Order: sequence, then structure tokens, then C-alpha cells
Amino acid sequence: MGEQGPWLEHLPAAIVRRDPWLILATARWARAEGRWSSAVDAYARAETAFGRSPVAETCRQERLAV
Repeated sequence: MGEQGPWLEHLPAAIVRRDPWLILATARWARAEGRWSSAVDAYARAETAFGRSPVAETCRQERLAV
């Protein structure tokens, strides 16, 4: 998981902030690096961004596990 960061850092922040899959990748990257507060925040944003999609439940479960 630690390899996720470098490619995310090269994307425009505006895209990362709006794409639910990239928000989820950001959350997982933060979790892998031990940045718990950032991970929880990103998981919550991803959950909201996915709306009623089943992936929102995955985000919620991963957030609660942090």
C-alpha cells in the first residue's frame, strides 16, 4: 500500500478532491502511513462522495476500523 502515494501526489489536487475513488485511495494511503486523523477524514469524504453506492459502505467499514 505504501506505493500508492507517489502517483497520487502527481495528480492535480482538484481532481483528487472530487473523485471518490481517488479520495478512497488517499484514505488508504494515509492509513498505511499511520496518519489516522487524515485517514478517517478521507474515508468520511469518500463515503459521502460515493453516495448510495455499495462502495460507500466499504468506506464506512474501513473508516470505523481505523
